[in-house]
Amino acid sequence: MGVAVKRAQKGIQSIEVGYAVLRVLEHARGPLPLGEVAKAAGMSASKAHSYLVSLARVGLVAQDPVTNRYGLGPGALRLGLAALAHIDLLTAARAAMYDLVDATGHTVFLSVWGNLGPTVIARLEGANLVPVEVKVGTVMPMLISATGRAFLAFLPRVVTDPLVKPELKRLELAKARGQPALFDWSVVEEARRHGVSRALGHVLRGFGGFAAPIFDHEGQVSAVITVIGDMNLIDARFEGPIARRLLHATKALSRQMGYVEKKAAL
Repeated sequence: MGVAVKRAQKGIQSIEVGYAVLRVLEHARGPLPLGEVAKAAGMSASKAHSYLVSLARVGLVAQDPVTNRYGLGPGALRLGLAALAHIDLLTAARAAMYDLVDATGHTVFLSVWGNLGPTVIARLEGANLVPVEVKVGTVMPMLISATGRAFLAFLPRVVTDPLVKPELKRLELAKARGQPALFDWSVVEEARRHGVSRALGHVLRGFGGFAAPIFDHEGQVSAVITVIGDMNLIDARFEGPIARRLLHATKALSRQMGYVEKKAAL
């Protein structure tokens, strides 16, 4: 039996070239002069101008009448908003969750911010079973779970404080009974620094995990994906493969949701 070879489908090259021009404007910090657009797109100024004129006619590009610089037009905005409206977060996240389960062997679940706090809306069981009742509808603790810490690190305090304060009081009562239950706020800064939160043995002794946020096009947290497993089997390092895979997955989902990551200031 011969091996089937997938042939490249024939396309329209001019559309692909025009898209390259749009990509230049997408990544620019502001409107660009013709020469910069041409240079970034790797074409002559006359060729870039022809594409810009056509793209402007359909509203994908706009030219400032005073400076003559080019930027994305209202048509590009409408297309972006229409694409966002068609994105199903749960469907997109579930595909990433299956990949994480296959790659790590650990249990993965997806949570959103609900009225009572971080609420699990999907769970996929890994090969390494987790004997903990984290099921759809479970509300995770804010302070001691990786999921809660991810929301705590990346949501505004005005949102999280009403739920954090009661948990802090419970921890203070536990301390009064002689239990080592003080909350170390450094874990929040740690999560922001790494882009991933971590909790080891707090919700269930002997089990730990990582959690990372998915951002929407406005930079708000849409959901959090968590990987949890037996601490004898899970790599608990921030630089380990589990944390790296999780962060890679959530960053890809954030881009799919329209999020543009801010570059660090030089």
